[in-house]
Amino acid sequence: MVAVQKYYQQVDNIILEWAPETTCDRAILDFLRAQKWPGDLIVIGEAKGATNSPQFWQTAKLSRPPAVNALHRPFDFIHDQVFWVK
Repeated sequence: MVAVQKYYQQVDNIILEWAPETTCDRAILDFLRAQKWPGDLIVIGEAKGATNSPQFWQTAKLSRPPAVNALHRPFDFIHDQVFWVK
């Protein structure tokens, strides 16, 4: 969260990959929304599965870019995908 708060104005994209099941992911999403950040929050994870918090998945507005996911290879037994989040 500290890095997002420090650098969000300097970047166009933030990638959150395999976030732990804590509320830091929801805090990042809430912060970026409050700032009306125009960039892309890109999340790699398993929706409502082994990654990220339930609170994040409940509030995230997700889109899955087909071209990106066609190239993405899930790791191990996790069915992760790439999401653009608003």
